[in-house]
Amino acid sequence: GHRKDFELMIEEIDRANSIITEFLSLAKNRAMEFSEHNLNDIIRDIFPLLRADALRNDCKIEVKLTDIPGVSVDPGSIRQLILNMVRNGLDAMPGGGTITVGTAAAGDKVRLSIKDCGSGISPAIRDKLGTPFFTTKEKGTGLGLAICYRIIQRHGATVTVDSEPGMGTEFTITFPPLPTEAN
Repeated sequence: GHRKDFELMIEEIDRANSIITEFLSLAKNRAMEFSEHNLNDIIRDIFPLLRADALRNDCKIEVKLTDIPGVSVDPGSIRQLILNMVRNGLDAMPGGGTITVGTAAAGDKVRLSIKDCGSGISPAIRDKLGTPFFTTKEKGTGLGLAICYRIIQRHGATVTVDSEPGMGTEFTITFPPLPTEAN
């Protein structure tokens, strides 16, 4: 009997360990390679993955891309960011629904928005979002969003959360304009 318990405990510890390791490697300034990219291209690249995730969860994904200027990003991190945010949105809609990923120019800044039609986030919880190990999910680690917030921060971007209980949640990430070449 004990052996089973121990095996389970070791498995859990291993899992926790790998999660913490992943988190720390992201927190330590993992080398990011910034270059000019158009977020629309990155979204188009990973759209098949997003769609597969959505289908698996009986959800739909809609993409609303508009003309936007390029921004300076680490494309791998941005892919991870979008995938994580979309997965969070899918988790928020166990009964199905639509996730909308959109881009828009805001002056010379670029906005990326990810909206779900889930149950929404109460204001009390909203302030804790992005805190490592804070989670509202039964099997959550609380690292998905913490990693997202870290990626956003390292891009010099900002995030706002617009949520109404029962109406879903929209995350809007605003990226700074490309640095102008100094003459």
